[in-house]
Amino acid sequence: MVVGVVTVFLGTPQTADSTTARSAIEPQHHLYHGRSLVPLIKKPDAKWNHTALTAIGRGTFSIRDSRWRYIRYFDGSQELYDLKVDPDEWKNVVDDPANAKIVARLSKQIPTNDGYKRFVRYGDYKAVIPEDGSPMLLYGPGSAVIYEDKDVSGDHPEIVQAIQSYLTDHSVSDKYVSMGN
Repeated sequence: MVVGVVTVFLGTPQTADSTTARSAIEPQHHLYHGRSLVPLIKKPDAKWNHTALTAIGRGTFSIRDSRWRYIRYFDGSQELYDLKVDPDEWKNVVDDPANAKIVARLSKQIPTNDGYKRFVRYGDYKAVIPEDGSPMLLYGPGSAVIYEDKDVSGDHPEIVQAIQSYLTDHSVSDKYVSMGN
């Protein structure tokens, strides 16, 4: 069974009545939607058609169900793996037209990244541009790009300028951008 961490944390009842346990948590954590594991505890072979979502920094998400893993990176690139025939995820089948409905179904469950105007890949750098006009966040060599441990925009003003110039000069309106360097 595919079970997400939020489901384990918020969905697992602490008492016999899962509603009581969850109602104590959800008002403070209304953005998290765990599912009760009671059906699986009572009947391990119960039908379970839920997905597990993983967020990796801003803008990169992976979602999987019992058969498929779909990944959308911060620059809009995508991967899809059929875990039934490729459990080690070696063959990306996202571009196979036969999988279009699977991609559509799984991608609908990925958050919309509200609050961010644009995500840009520039060589080894990742830029995150907030919707509210605050300064660009830049992650790259010397920082953990995926986990966004340190904004390096102050250390690399030339990269920030190159990205800003590109977006302006090319009238870019896409949310996910991949540019060469």
